[in-house]
Amino acid sequence: MSDKKWYESLKSEDLVGKHVHVVLSNATMDGCLDLQGRLPYWAEDDDWRYVQILERGHDQVWRPAVGVESVSLVWDERDWEQIRTEDISKADAVVVNGRLIRVKGLFTPHRFLPIEGYSVPFEHVSCALRRRSKLPTELGTYRGADGTLLIRLNAVFEEEKWMYVSRDFSDDGAYVGDEVARKYLPLTPVHFVDGRAE
Repeated sequence: MSDKKWYESLKSEDLVGKHVHVVLSNATMDGCLDLQGRLPYWAEDDDWRYVQILERGHDQVWRPAVGVESVSLVWDERDWEQIRTEDISKADAVVVNGRLIRVKGLFTPHRFLPIEGYSVPFEHVSCALRRRSKLPTELGTYRGADGTLLIRLNAVFEEEKWMYVSRDFSDDGAYVGDEVARKYLPLTPVHFVDGRAE
């Protein structure tokens, strides 16, 4: 197994959008790195200050700055987008105490998320995330994150490329465009097998 750290050979612009959990010698910090390997924080004098987290040496390799014990990558804005906590559904993720945790079930009216076999109160969630995905371009049937079926069609009208099939089959057959289909990302292909349904 390689001892190489995730940040060592990154370009400066690749640090931007990386959300990290940092253990300092006397504290912990969470935030999004900037081009210079720093984390911003709001100071008591109502102004932004910065803590140097990573420093680049003459060999162009990033290393932890003095006083930084570890830098863990929690999530990357290239892969995830932040959503409202109340919009969480299956296949999304939350950040709790500097850890990215995949959501295994839907939230309840009691404001708890069943995650990996236990519940987490909403107030412990620092942010909710949804994986960035592109809409499929291949014709076929796809299942959304909540179980909804969408069928990718040859568009009769340029805007309406999808047939929406709800889980309760109460409003089947609606034709929708890409904007509606994006609400169900990620979309997983559904393959049908000949024979009796079981």
